[in-house]
Amino acid sequence: MSEKLRAHKLLSALTIVIGFVLMIGKMYADSEPGGIPILLIVSGIGWFLTTRVVARGRLHSLLGWIRSRPPRDGL
Repeated sequence: MSEKLRAHKLLSALTIVIGFVLMIGKMYADSEPGGIPILLIVSGIGWFLTTRVVARGRLHSLLGWIRSRPPRDGL
């Protein structure tokens, strides 16, 4: 795995962990999770999954399949 992909995985995991830590602190202080920690967790998960798809090379094969499909009529 290249260094860029390793860095992306590490940073996305760090984003998820920071989101969880902030959410736990916010729930302790205010008894509600808050929007920013949830946004950090969701964006970190999305970033991690996108990095995983790119690392496995599925994105290029998926885009090639979409471009090679014949257009549908009637839409």
